Amino acid sequence: MLKVKTSKAPIIAIAVLGILLVPLELFFLVAGIITFNGVGIAIGLMGLVVFSLALGLFLWGYFKSVKHFTNDGLTRNDGRQFYWKELNRVAYQKSRMPIKTRSRSGSSLWRIEIQFRDGSSAWVIPAKILNFGEVSNFVDGLPCEHIREKVW
Repeated sequence: MLKVKTSKAPIIAIAVLGILLVPLELFFLVAGIITFNGVGIAIGLMGLVVFSLALGLFLWGYFKSVKHFTNDGLTRNDGRQFYWKELNRVAYQKSRMPIKTRSRSGSSLWRIEIQFRDGSSAWVIPAKILNFGEVSNFVDGLPCEHIREKVW
């Protein structure tokens, strides 16, 4: 079994953002409601919406990411298991956006998407993985089509 070791930095960042932002935005919202101030209400609501979107994107990426690989397949962080007999292809996705990435070639590898025949997939996000070299070698050796594509 190959366990994917992920960095704790994104979890800490979203927790700190929530601890700092949510009380502040609730204060603006409540103060705006009490004083009938539309600007305070708008600031409070926008801040809560932004935090909710950030949290949602974080959770979406976390749950779709690979937890560990075995000889039979892989398991995502949401507990869903996928088997190698259903493997379709591996897509190495590069981003056009200037984001922090990690790859052996120095290119802008944003995500590796392991795709299965039923249309579902599991993600390997290089910037979040501490043992990326080991994980990358394993994924590179999977017996399927390997493609490179640019996304957003």
